[in-house]
Amino acid sequence: MPSATLQFDFDPPLKEFYVRLSRFGEGISDFSPMFVEIGGLFKQEMAAQFVTQGATSGDEWAPLSKAYAAWKAKRYPGHGIGHLTGALIESMTGGAGYAEKITPLSAEYGQSDGAEAARYGGYF
Repeated sequence: MPSATLQFDFDPPLKEFYVRLSRFGEGISDFSPMFVEIGGLFKQEMAAQFVTQGATSGDEWAPLSKAYAAWKAKRYPGHGIGHLTGALIESMTGGAGYAEKITPLSAEYGQSDGAEAARYGGYF
């Protein structure tokens, strides 16, 4: 029977939770149903990040520089940080440019390599 390692990384570390979660995963060979659900949660969390400008998981994102904020306000009025054309938001919330790779033992969520906004994703 194939084995799997269920690993979550937390900052700060939650050692006791990790130990309990690791025990839960012993003997499970197909985590894909759980990974599908986590993918939905990932997209919801990413949407919340853009709505709250990062505050949903901590401090709000740093403000734009004055020059860039003025340029953006003229060309894209009302668009918050991380939202210029919408491509970045779409690529992190399940729209164009989003990718999910789910196997029985692993999962990856986020932008596809060819996403229009891939060069911006690293900032967020």
